[in-house]
Amino acid sequence: MSIGLLSTGSQQLNQTTSLVATGTNDVFTFQNPPTGYVWSGTLSVTAPSVSQQVPIGALMTANVGATSWGEWGGNSVFGPVQANQNQQLVVTAQGLTAGVTYLLNWIGSSDPAQVVQPLFPAANSTALTAQTFVPPPGVIYTTPVAGIASGVETLVTVPANVRTLMIQGQGLVGPYGPPTNVELRLNFTPPTGAFYNQPPYYLTPTGAGTFGTFVVFAPIPVGIYGGAATVIGVTITGPTAFQYNVFGDTAQYNENVFYNGVAKGAQTTITGGTAGFAIVSGPCRLLTAELDVLPGNIGTLQLNGTGILRGDAAAGTNSVTPSISFPPNTILPLGQTLQLVSTGAGTVIASVTYSYP
Repeated sequence: MSIGLLSTGSQQLNQTTSLVATGTNDVFTFQNPPTGYVWSGTLSVTAPSVSQQVPIGALMTANVGATSWGEWGGNSVFGPVQANQNQQLVVTAQGLTAGVTYLLNWIGSSDPAQVVQPLFPAANSTALTAQTFVPPPGVIYTTPVAGIASGVETLVTVPANVRTLMIQGQGLVGPYGPPTNVELRLNFTPPTGAFYNQPPYYLTPTGAGTFGTFVVFAPIPVGIYGGAATVIGVTITGPTAFQYNVFGDTAQYNENVFYNGVAKGAQTTITGGTAGFAIVSGPCRLLTAELDVLPGNIGTLQLNGTGILRGDAAAGTNSVTPSISFPPNTILPLGQTLQLVSTGAGTVIASVTYSYP
């Protein structure tokens, strides 16, 4: 869904408000947009330091004037949310850690009211589904695995009606850090290929004397059920030995419910022609992208070699700034890249927002 329509009056929106949390009914309040303008963008709550994360179970509710725009949880991204000069965005939070200062970021576009299309919130994995890594209600099985060295496969037997594996764990000894990769495969004879093989979702950052917590949400492929049990080979690779719990759920989930972290940005500038320059590499969730093509150049944004956004600016003309907002849960998988390709002697600037974790 596009956030606004670019015009000569469009500007980047980057509004932030803060509060010291009490834990109950904490209210973030933004100023009204200026007269004649509409603000449109996404919302995310952040803490000022990595040691003070937004609680996974926190719940935020957004209201614009008297209209409820929805709710979201943890440190996920919500929106887009839109307000005009007569409306005020107010967000009420439950479950923040008392005494911690939190920031609420509203990032998007500020546009003249006459050129903006009406928006509505995109589908959101809501409050507690997106960020909670404790077993969901359908869990029928759990087993702890402790003291497994990096790169060593462990065989885990789960009931035949399990449809999703959820692995949650942490490192055991220094050097500290999350796994670099988790591989899951079905232990047939001969062994099958991996149905999950990439870095895990990483929930808590590491630091001196701390251990990062990681989570994997992996649907078991359809068509392998039958018999009394399913044997899964689990191999975790990283800088330390690991301990973890394996949960089994009768429902199927995709790991992209976890790609709801605070929006991050990447930007690159190319002057002169180039075959391709990687801006963002997977895994991540793509949010928005914009090109600023200066006169005398053609800029193309390519997703695995396929052009998804292009801007042409002939010499002697004005710059062009095409943009795109990706559909909800647009995941760039591990090993794939979003690249900028430029043709001509001029300059192209590419800006991308993404999220992971």
